[in-house]
Amino acid sequence: HHAFLLPANPDFKSNLVHPLFPNYLGTDYAVQMGTKVIPETTSIGWFDNNDYLTYASANFGPAGTTKGIRINYAKANHGGKVEVRLGLGTEGQLIGEFSPASTRGWYTYFTAYLAIDEDIEGVHDITFVGKDTGGVLNLAWFELSDFSERSDVYSRIPVTEYADQSGIRFENVQSTNGDFTIGYYDNGDYVTYANVNFGPAG
Repeated sequence: HHAFLLPANPDFKSNLVHPLFPNYLGTDYAVQMGTKVIPETTSIGWFDNNDYLTYASANFGPAGTTKGIRINYAKANHGGKVEVRLGLGTEGQLIGEFSPASTRGWYTYFTAYLAIDEDIEGVHDITFVGKDTGGVLNLAWFELSDFSERSDVYSRIPVTEYADQSGIRFENVQSTNGDFTIGYYDNGDYVTYANVNFGPAG
């Protein structure tokens, strides 16, 4: 292998194009603190309070293009949240938060749909920061999204594809459609779904 040093050109412009709606495996991080790769997988575990994972060069497109993030995760315990920030480390601009519900196992993965600040534009590094507990989640993959599959009026949304929640749990049973069901839905609990199209008024 050979290394070459080239003189800096202040007029240089990169032709690199970052695709919209990129998909990142858990192990595609650029920088991390405190986490570990789950052996023989491309998933990340041991994601605890104040640990973080930074992924490079996510293209959000023009403002309003990216509506949110699909995040494929597993979780056997309860509690904790994920902060979504721009840039490297734990102090970048906060663009979203996600409180993962238990999926009833560290190897049972659901895909949630996390809403973010829609004013974000251009290419940014993106960082997930664990908060409030040990074992926030196992991360298999995530991708930026325009949630186009929810653009139709009367879209059918599985209960597991939530944006945020408090207090609920997914039960180890499935509906007649094959979807998992929500249980332990008590006073003051809530579950939120992002980008639901109600159509014109009335």
